[in-house]
Amino acid sequence: MIPPEVTINLASEHPVFTSPSTNPTLSVSQLGTWNSCRMKWFFHYNGIYPVRRESHALALGTAVHELLDLFLSGKPTDPRLNEMALEAPDIAGEAERLLDEVRKGPQRKIVTTELQLSSSRETLSGRVYAIRGILDAVVLYDDESLWRMEHKTTSRMNSLYLQGLSSGLQTGVYHWLAESVYKPLKGTIYNILINTKTPQYTSAAIPVNKNLVIRSIAQCDVMADEIMDGLIYRNLLSCASFNQQCQYRSLCNRPDPCSSKRRRLRN
Repeated sequence: MIPPEVTINLASEHPVFTSPSTNPTLSVSQLGTWNSCRMKWFFHYNGIYPVRRESHALALGTAVHELLDLFLSGKPTDPRLNEMALEAPDIAGEAERLLDEVRKGPQRKIVTTELQLSSSRETLSGRVYAIRGILDAVVLYDDESLWRMEHKTTSRMNSLYLQGLSSGLQTGVYHWLAESVYKPLKGTIYNILINTKTPQYTSAAIPVNKNLVIRSIAQCDVMADEIMDGLIYRNLLSCASFNQQCQYRSLCNRPDPCSSKRRRLRN
């Protein structure tokens, strides 16, 4: 087992994983995972995936996300709903009910959906990297204000969840990316699917926090240097979240957490 204070330089000790030395492109999700737990980042982004069945919550969230993209793009949703009804009737019924709630909300002009963005930065050590991400949507209100829109799924909707949305690293990074094309953005509108026994829908508009954006990007510069240096260790505080264990915990608890990949790649 690797103690949390021990640092492993996988760039030199691991025979397969090579830390990117020049101009890596890091997704917003990658940076968020690294910020949460570097060992989890290593397992997830280097091809070590525990086999697990897709949960009902994940399937419903994926279905709602797909339908919202169609709806916001002005495309018909019925054909896809009919396909979903054949594949998973219960998922389709819940997804349609939630989509109807979105339709009842305020009308917004959709500027773009599923926009892929990438922008380069230089770290304090002088190394160049790029941040990439996909914006769910950018919308325009009647007052001509621009907002980023994001679709979220959660099993717990409370003040702590909203606080996490408003102050999280990924919120600041996504806003920085969005403003590389659309400026100024007033904030982020979250379409939130509350996945309880009876799924519910709500939305929250959170104004931009400029200080959060500055802090998040500065933190990304530091993390990019760390990733390029290949320094990996486990964050014990991320082993469980909302009473659920990290999916990689069984791998983490092995005497040599990288050994399974070494064996698999040699065979």
